[in-house]
Amino acid sequence: MYYFLDIFVRDVSWYVYWEAILISVLVATSLYFFTKNKWGSLFLGIPISAAYLSFVHHYSYHLILISIHVALQYLVLTMIEECTLRKKKRSG
Repeated sequence: MYYFLDIFVRDVSWYVYWEAILISVLVATSLYFFTKNKWGSLFLGIPISAAYLSFVHHYSYHLILISIHVALQYLVLTMIEECTLRKKKRSG
């Protein structure tokens, strides 16, 4: 527990990590809209946010952060997919 608090809460790095998660979700969503490939866009958003964290903020990337990324991106892409399927059912 101390390791988690020391890494993620100290020095206000929590907000930087959430910024990277938001960038990753936006990239994955935009890739999904263009390609309609759920898993490809899900796993392409993670390296982009990792590059953002390492090049802009000089932070390292942790396994906990990767799992949060995958979970949030999967939820967002699943909600978008369900909304488009409902829209197609109503119109067709």
